[in-house]
Amino acid sequence: MKVLIARAPGPKKWTKFHRDPNCSGLRKGEIADGAQYVLRDLDDLPDTVEPCRFDCCFPGSVTTADLRTRGAVNAEPKPARDVRVGHEVEFRNLATGKAERRRIVQGSAKSPDELSAEAPIAKGLLGHEPGEVVDIELPSGKVIRVEIVSAADPAADR
Repeated sequence: MKVLIARAPGPKKWTKFHRDPNCSGLRKGEIADGAQYVLRDLDDLPDTVEPCRFDCCFPGSVTTADLRTRGAVNAEPKPARDVRVGHEVEFRNLATGKAERRRIVQGSAKSPDELSAEAPIAKGLLGHEPGEVVDIELPSGKVIRVEIVSAADPAADR
C-alpha cells in the first residue's frame, strides 16, 4: 500500500503517514516546517513512524506493524472542505462587497488568477472552510474581514 509521508528538510526525520491526500492533518505544522509530501510504500517505512489517526486515514489505535499484518481497509477518502494550496477559492471582502476568485499556489503567483500561499490573504484563508468569516491582517497593518464563499480542488474534477 502506498501512503503519503512528509519528508522534512534538514536533519528532521520522517513524520506520521497518511492514506488520504485531503487529510486535514497534512497541514498541521508539517507544511509550515517546509516538508514536502512523497508517496512511499508502507513496507518501506520503519515501525517507529506512526499512522495518522484522523478518521479519513487510519482511525483508532493501529500501528504501522498492524497495518502491514492485516492490511488497511480501503475506504474512499472524504472530500476536504477547508482551503488548501491548489484550491480555487472565492472570497468576499465584507466591507466593500467585492468578491474575488483565486487559485492558491505554492511559490510565486504567475497570473492575476493566482495567489501565492505566502501572501497574507492566502495565509488567512488556508485551513478555513466555506461560510467562515476570517479577519486577515495586511502588511500595512490594516485588517480586512472576508467571507469564504467557496473552495474547490480543480484537480479533483479531472
